[in-house]
Amino acid sequence: MDFSMTQEQQMLKRAARELMEKEIIPAAAEQERRGPASKEEVRRILKKLVPLGFLCGPLAEEHGGQGLNWLNWGILLEELGRGWAAMANTAIIQFNFAHQIAHLGTAEQKKKYLQPSLQADAIVSHSYSEPSSGSNLARLGTTATHTKDGWILNGDKVFISLSPVADWTLALAGIKGGDGKDSRGVFIVDRAQSPFTVAQSTRLGLRGMPSGEVSFVDCKVPLENQLPSAGYKETLIMLTASRLEIAAIAVGIAQAATDMSIRYAKQREAFGRPIGSFQLIQGQIADMVAETQAARLLTYEGLDQLDKGIHVGAQASIAKFYATETAARVTTLAVTIHGGYGLQDEYPVERYARDAITELIPDGPPQLQRLIAGRQILGMSAFT
Repeated sequence: MDFSMTQEQQMLKRAARELMEKEIIPAAAEQERRGPASKEEVRRILKKLVPLGFLCGPLAEEHGGQGLNWLNWGILLEELGRGWAAMANTAIIQFNFAHQIAHLGTAEQKKKYLQPSLQADAIVSHSYSEPSSGSNLARLGTTATHTKDGWILNGDKVFISLSPVADWTLALAGIKGGDGKDSRGVFIVDRAQSPFTVAQSTRLGLRGMPSGEVSFVDCKVPLENQLPSAGYKETLIMLTASRLEIAAIAVGIAQAATDMSIRYAKQREAFGRPIGSFQLIQGQIADMVAETQAARLLTYEGLDQLDKGIHVGAQASIAKFYATETAARVTTLAVTIHGGYGLQDEYPVERYARDAITELIPDGPPQLQRLIAGRQILGMSAFT
């Protein structure tokens, strides 16, 4: 068991951090103050991430990726999360769209949609979550009706990241079968070809990434835009890897808050000495370091298992709830260590705290992740 990084991983981490320090972090604070980025702002930032593989990650070279393994992809995401969590989440949305097309799409769909999403020429989103079902993707209100000319989608989706600026979205919908049996399908909805409406919303954290509510009203989608054999089961498989991606981003947020707290504790003086010399501050920082490293190891283990082809359902859920809860705890401690300054936007720790709390929810909150892990560990379901 080797916990050290390879030379390749060290170089990758160093290159990613240099990019963050030079190009990404300086833009983060101002954009987060202004709120959701425009389409051109999102595209411009994503273009800076393309050369290092932030959008294509472990996608095979035959699909236009760089063929990174999942662990190296996680290292990249951790550094991006440390620099700007909103853009880290944007990057995984772009990648996961391409990942689904590459593995589930037809040859024509791959030809049309892969490269634009990987190169940030098109902005994408995933329209899965619904007002009345949340994490229960088996209960869909959105319907897809088959006609001789294609599909007609009707329904509403909520909390859809990037939807206000997305050119394309992957929509999960229920299909009414002619034989009385219902099924589910995933459809590529091209906004220029199949218009849908979006009402932009504001979140607690990840404010630089636009989000909104999507409404499909008699939205006509061509027959060839359905992903073949892609439905509920395939969507859940994709979400498993996504949970590890979010865990890696959460580790990055926790690390950023820890790094800043250590620097601040050495510089800030109270009662005639650095606050880092106080016992409680030292204990808090020790906890922050320990929990961040534990979250990192859980996440890296899950990513390593993905690389080895091991089923990671329970591991992904455990890493996701532990890493996101760790980020929430660590960033809260960072705010208290900074005192009144921790509440001001001149210091990024308040943004780290908002982003960490926000990361608890995507792809299922901690409560759901515990039930998923418990089901696989015990062999019995709490859902039925």
